[in-house]
Amino acid sequence: MAQNAGLGLRDTDLLVSLWQKASDPAIRRFLLTEPHTAIQKARPEKTQAPLSLRSTQRGKALVRGLPILRGVALPVSEALHPAPGLADLKPIGRPR
Repeated sequence: MAQNAGLGLRDTDLLVSLWQKASDPAIRRFLLTEPHTAIQKARPEKTQAPLSLRSTQRGKALVRGLPILRGVALPVSEALHPAPGLADLKPIGRPR
């Protein structure tokens, strides 16, 4: 099948990996009938132009702010998994 579709080694490896991960018969059928489309969807970075945020002032500001946001977002995200219980969500004191 891979030879008939003209797939190279990397694409064949990816297709086999996708097949092994898929348990849905419809997905497996799609992999067999549309291997190039499946590979393209599995590697979207190849079809999209690279994004450069450093070309504008707004983009430069965003690039500078991302590490700060990441530093705040990751600890908050980790605190939410598993989801906090009701006791964790009760207010500490009443506002006056």
